[in-house]
Amino acid sequence: MNKLLLSVLGLAALGFVSCDDESYDDWTKTTEKQKYSQEAIIDLGLKATPSFATVNLAEVEEGATFSIDVAYSLPASANVTHNLAFTKEEDPASATNFYTADANTFSVEGSKIVFTSEQLQKLVTTEFGNAPKACEFYIVDKMVYTIESQLFTAYTTTAKVSVTPAAPVIEKEYFVVGSIQNWTITDPSLLFSHSGKDVYEDPVFSISIEAPKDADGNNIDFEFKVAPISAASENSWDNVWGVNGDALKQGDGSQNFKVTADPDAVSYTLTVNFIEGTFDVQPVSFQEFIYTPGSHNGWDGSLGAIYSPNKDGIYSGYVALGGEWGWKVKDGETWYGLGAAEGTLDPAGGNINEGSEITVNFLTVDLAAKTFVKTPITSFGLAGAFNGWNAADETTHMTVSASETGEVSYTITVDMVAGEFKFVANDGWDLNLGGTFDSLEQNGANLNIAEDGNYTITLYPSYNGNSHCTVKKN
Repeated sequence: MNKLLLSVLGLAALGFVSCDDESYDDWTKTTEKQKYSQEAIIDLGLKATPSFATVNLAEVEEGATFSIDVAYSLPASANVTHNLAFTKEEDPASATNFYTADANTFSVEGSKIVFTSEQLQKLVTTEFGNAPKACEFYIVDKMVYTIESQLFTAYTTTAKVSVTPAAPVIEKEYFVVGSIQNWTITDPSLLFSHSGKDVYEDPVFSISIEAPKDADGNNIDFEFKVAPISAASENSWDNVWGVNGDALKQGDGSQNFKVTADPDAVSYTLTVNFIEGTFDVQPVSFQEFIYTPGSHNGWDGSLGAIYSPNKDGIYSGYVALGGEWGWKVKDGETWYGLGAAEGTLDPAGGNINEGSEITVNFLTVDLAAKTFVKTPITSFGLAGAFNGWNAADETTHMTVSASETGEVSYTITVDMVAGEFKFVANDGWDLNLGGTFDSLEQNGANLNIAEDGNYTITLYPSYNGNSHCTVKKN
């Protein structure tokens, strides 16, 4: 049996060596195609042998490295590129996401592929997530090499390893403990918000903290730490987070977050990323109210208020909008018109024109993003015990009117039965008002009629807490 046949049999037995079809086809189409002798075919015995089988990256020493030996023999003139993949399947062909040394994900030292602990951590978490639990997977090297302009691809055998990423324990809830709540570890009232996703997929938590003030109303400095929800129930400071320079630090040796008062801040936004160990504190100057002056209210900058309950720049409320010359959004001394794209705001923008007709809308403005969304209100009606909670009952539609100042009201005279009811917009439940007659809110509690009878009901939709109604028995 000649050498060529032996080489071909050896490659077939490995099952992992193949020509790169696309690149090979390209080569065969060139006018400079070369002919290769039997000796140009190399028999590769590719095997990936890791220097580690199980590793917990939280326990390794600083500067530790890990390697995979890929034994092969090629001519010195061969140009070799290693492409590394981590896969849950043993078959090397299952690997689809490959990394190269050019991306600083590993280095090549002779026949060895070498990772630092930081590089291995990044590769594992990119592929399998940040959770600090053992992850079993296979490593495969797709080795691409050229010999005298001919391109070959060869896969190593898969090498099975188990790696546990280094990551802190992240709980589902955190709260602020500090001078603004008398350093009471059992008081979790200042809770961070979170997306609700797996905390290792989204390790970012944020909170808006109202700027603390002295007796004269001036903003003052304050300090705090970040506590997991378990700290409140266990009355323990053991796992509370503070800072060490520019990084988060948990437990002993951590320092308090220290915030120097911004005299103009209404609140402060704190964001922490427990995986990256970073934090950010930003003063927020958003006011509690912004306004919607326009043709509908005589361009009075003190009318058409919408409300941001958290002072986070997100405002909403029911307002009349429109008229011949349109409307704008006013924040303090700044007037915002229409931006370059629909639904955006720009201080240099022109009036937001809605046509000559004045319409009622539920308006939401994100002042940080400089965007707005408005939902036209085609009707307000009643739904309750008296009509089987039918939100689409056109017989309960109310009559709308607007004053010269832009205040909107809806009125109806209707027979009611004792029991509960709510106000519903646009014949549906997406926008509904409940709570108390004096203070109505979106998705508020059901309202109550004490006695059967004929009633005149007037609704004044505005913003949460300011919306109200009158209910008079005739």
